[in-house]
Amino acid sequence: MRNRTGRACLVMLLGVLVLAGCGGGSSKPGAVGGGSGGNGSGSKAAAVEMPDPCALVTKQEVAAAVGDSITETKEIRQGYSDVCLFGANTLTSLRTSVFNDRTTLAQFDAYLRGRQKDGGAPEASPVAGLGDAARYLVAESGTEPELHVLKGGVYFVLGGFTSMYKPDGQPAWEGTAPPPAIRQLAMQALARLPGA
Repeated sequence: MRNRTGRACLVMLLGVLVLAGCGGGSSKPGAVGGGSGGNGSGSKAAAVEMPDPCALVTKQEVAAAVGDSITETKEIRQGYSDVCLFGANTLTSLRTSVFNDRTTLAQFDAYLRGRQKDGGAPEASPVAGLGDAARYLVAESGTEPELHVLKGGVYFVLGGFTSMYKPDGQPAWEGTAPPPAIRQLAMQALARLPGA
């Protein structure tokens, strides 16, 4: 257990270092479609606004996707990303994360490669038709599915939808492709990004 926690901390640290080393600063998340995010470098490309992770998808959309009523959301601000937990009672049905800095395709790929190399995560499978790039993986514990999406410098993750099961009782998140309902959530989130 201690080794798994140590690896998780190392993975998070690697992600922070990759993004901090290449991002040139931090941006403050704002509401989708408004606010003044950006990394402060003054370039036109840096003016990308980082959306509020709780505004990427609605409670109703999450409930429809995971088949569970969503009674609460909770936003958590971290050093490298902001996270929104969508849940029922004390259980989390889905989490959305938005990295705080504008992200390039090279940074996106480097972060996922770093998780694979240093954190023991499996190789992320490409997902066609979502944003500029999308990858799907089930994290090292085998119960932490994540859909990573990059669009116009905005990097977000939909994860933790472990309450989803197929009619035969098997986990819906297993395999190399996200469940169709999670893919649909990603499309809804993409439609809410600035400039969409």
